[in-house]
Amino acid sequence: CMKKYDICHVNISHGPGMLFLVILGKLLSKRSIVTLHGDYDRLQPIRKFLTSLSFGIADEIILLNQYSYDLVKEFSSNANLIGTNFPVFREEPIDLEIIDRLKQIRNLHNLVVITSAFDFVLKDEVEIYGITELLIICIQMNIMLIILDPSGNYKPKLEFVLADNSASNIVIISEQVSFYNMLEHVDLYIRNTSEDGDSLSINEALSKGVTVWATNVVKRPEGVNVYSELSEIPFSTISRNEIVDVKRTCDLVELEKVYLKG
Repeated sequence: CMKKYDICHVNISHGPGMLFLVILGKLLSKRSIVTLHGDYDRLQPIRKFLTSLSFGIADEIILLNQYSYDLVKEFSSNANLIGTNFPVFREEPIDLEIIDRLKQIRNLHNLVVITSAFDFVLKDEVEIYGITELLIICIQMNIMLIILDPSGNYKPKLEFVLADNSASNIVIISEQVSFYNMLEHVDLYIRNTSEDGDSLSINEALSKGVTVWATNVVKRPEGVNVYSELSEIPFSTISRNEIVDVKRTCDLVELEKVYLKG
């Protein structure tokens, strides 16, 4: 179908696939655009080499963070910095039943955490969005956790975790809802990803004034608390009244790290 269009936008993280599509586009005399997710300097050597070859062929390169842009612009004049920090033009209303449920949650719990996932994705046997690890910790510490999963694929995967627990503090929303509007009902957003780009959800949470903790797998925007292990998040010191003043120097909570097996 590439023959039908004048522009070929390669928006994948697979190094060989990216290079193949850029070369194919060039052979078909198409204008090619490449988007890099994640940090250029943190790519593994082979993937970095293939990505660099793709950059050398592409007509335009889109980088999602300042760190990568500064590196790539040194050897390519086609580099462009385009992040995801865009204003919300339309706020989709949330179903009234969900709003009522969220209000009940707020009355029962001192801390309400939200996380999200595009889909259930494993890469090298690692769950990219880290939902299962976060869920188990929240069950252990009786922290209210809201999981947004529009794909609907997480709920059956998590049944083995929820089966042995009453898990009244875990809510999985498998329908399409406005993440931006959901932020009004939570205290903390956690993005426990094993890889990432310039996360739109992080920028939306920051714009709403919600405290954000995210893995340090990429450079994060100013205002984000970063961590390498979930045990670094001081859950026990965070409350609704203190949420704005949380510092990374708070006492760390010792947590058991639980990994998803396959």
